[in-house]
Amino acid sequence: MNYLITLLIAALSLNAFSQSDGREYPFPSNPDVNADGYIGLNDLLDLLEVYGQEFGPDQLFYTETEAVLDLGAMYYGECVLQCSQLQGDWKVADIKGIRKFRDDLQNTSWYWIDLETNGAQLPIIRANDLYTGFTNLDQFCNYRCACLTRAQPAVEYSFCYYETYSGLLLCVEEKLADGWNLLGGVSRGGNSSLIRNVQDFWRWVE
Repeated sequence: MNYLITLLIAALSLNAFSQSDGREYPFPSNPDVNADGYIGLNDLLDLLEVYGQEFGPDQLFYTETEAVLDLGAMYYGECVLQCSQLQGDWKVADIKGIRKFRDDLQNTSWYWIDLETNGAQLPIIRANDLYTGFTNLDQFCNYRCACLTRAQPAVEYSFCYYETYSGLLLCVEEKLADGWNLLGGVSRGGNSSLIRNVQDFWRWVE
């Protein structure tokens, strides 16, 4: 037990040291593995499973909405598995992801990509010029694995609800000027004594 406590203290010390360099690493590492709000013994046991394996934050590149993690050369199937096991919504990088981060990746290297296979052949892309192709030489493990995640934008909704078309039109113009998008067409709703015209809207949450 004393040995485990010592390891836990050491792990927490390393965590504090790693955050003291002024850089933030939002993807994909999270020391609170079981998401209970505490970094405890169960989290440490998960850390011990990967203890001694190579990890470098310089392999991780991100913007406010996307991140890519270069895991190095590996088999295609292993790449798919590794990306799917990362915490969050990760997958093998697609063409758009490689293009966005190609200046950060090994740009003369070939990467596996998220593209439909061509029979028994597997999809690859060269990072520097986005040249795509297919290969059946998975056994040589010459292609790199880049995992990609994207933050899904949130959507908000609103509506205009007026008895007269003139009132509805004024409301619609104000909504469009404020960045809202039309959602469907005008509908009519209400009861037998009061029928109103309704127009729905949507927009991305900023």
